Amino acid sequence: MLNRQKKTRLIVTFASVTEAMQMEETCKKANINGRLIPTPKELSGGCGLAWSCAPEEEAPVMALLNSNEIHFTQVSLLELF
Repeated sequence: MLNRQKKTRLIVTFASVTEAMQMEETCKKANINGRLIPTPKELSGGCGLAWSCAPEEEAPVMALLNSNEIHFTQVSLLELF
């Protein structure tokens, strides 16, 4: 049996797929590591997609969201596999 450990992740949820895709493209251009994932069941985000990255990326991610006017629903820290 695999012994997977949970890791803390910064999760950003979005109301629309367009915003989620904009986040992915903008992060790629800004060299912020992360990826789109299905919205974790613990959170609600209208479109079903969320951005997941390391918690230490919180400051650059928040700056990017604000400077690019990317509308998000929620920013949370979650323990995920």
